[in-house]
Amino acid sequence: MGAKKRLGYVVHVKRPDDVEKGRQNLPIVMMEQEIMEAIHEMAAIIVCGETGCGKTTQVPQLVDSKFTGPESKAMAVNQVEVGL
Repeated sequence: MGAKKRLGYVVHVKRPDDVEKGRQNLPIVMMEQEIMEAIHEMAAIIVCGETGCGKTTQVPQLVDSKFTGPESKAMAVNQVEVGL
């Protein structure tokens, strides 16, 4: 499989300083650009991660802050506990 083609845009979201400092400690923040690109490219995405990584609190905020007005997207958040 070839290298993934990067899209020609960057998502910028303005947050209050205290909120931004707190979220920088969440692992999901490192995936923000990739998540936003996937949302643009795919009809649906699934985000998986460890408990406490920020997926439940941060991903809905990313979608809400980016896709408003004519670019609106439907969003559903679900948590599934997987027993080993």
